[in-house]
Amino acid sequence: MKAIADGPTHVVSSQLYGHDDVRAALEELTYYKCAYCETPIAQFDWDVEHYRPKGAVQGAVNHPGYYWLAYDWDNLLPACTYCNQSRREKPIYRVAAVMPAGGKMNQFPLSDETKRAMSPADALSREAPLLINPAKENPEPHFGYLPDGTVFATTGSVKAPVTITILRLNLYRLRRARLEALKDFITVLEMRENAKKQGKHAAVIELEPIVERLHADTKLYAGIKRYFARNPTAYGFA
Repeated sequence: MKAIADGPTHVVSSQLYGHDDVRAALEELTYYKCAYCETPIAQFDWDVEHYRPKGAVQGAVNHPGYYWLAYDWDNLLPACTYCNQSRREKPIYRVAAVMPAGGKMNQFPLSDETKRAMSPADALSREAPLLINPAKENPEPHFGYLPDGTVFATTGSVKAPVTITILRLNLYRLRRARLEALKDFITVLEMRENAKKQGKHAAVIELEPIVERLHADTKLYAGIKRYFARNPTAYGFA
C-alpha cells in the first residue's frame, strides 16, 4: 500500500520483494527452474523478476514503471540472470556464433501502447502483453522445437517470436541443455516402442508412468520433451 500512497516517487525495496521467504516460495512455484527458460536456478544466480517492470519501461515514454506492482505476488517470477539481465553469452569452444548481450531487463512490449496502464487507477486488463507470462498461461501451445534444440514460434502465435527474442531462448547453452535433457526421454520412448512392436504389453504398461514422470512439470526442459512426445516424426522417430 505504501508504494501506491507514495506514487511514482516510491523507492522500491529489494529487501521486501527479494526477502528469503519470497525467494523460497518462488523457487517452489517453478520447481527450482527459471520461469522463462527452465534452467535449474539452484545451480546459478537468479533474480526475483518483475513481469511488469517496477521501474521505467523501455519504449514507453514517460512511464514511471509499474511501481504499484513491485511487491505484488502475481507480478513476481524466478528468473535466471541470462533471461532477466543484460548478459553476453560466454564464448564456447568451437562455437563461432555467440549472441550479443541481451535479456528482458525493463522490456514489456504491448500490442497496443495506448492501452498501457500508467498508474494504479488504470486497468491492467486493458493491456495485451506480447511477452508470455508462464505463471498465468501455458507456454507450450506457443513453442515448437527443432531437432537441434532450437525453439521456434508455432503458427499463429503472436507472443512467441517476441518472447524468444527478448529472453534469447536460443542461446547455445540452452539448445545444448535441452538436447541433453531429451536423451533419457528418447531412450525410454524407444524402449516403449520396441515393446509395442514385440507385443510385450506388460512392459508397455510398466514404461508408461516412467514416460509421464520424465516430462512432468518438475523435470528440466519439460517443454521440448512434451513437444517430442506430441510430434515424434519431427525428430525422425516413428
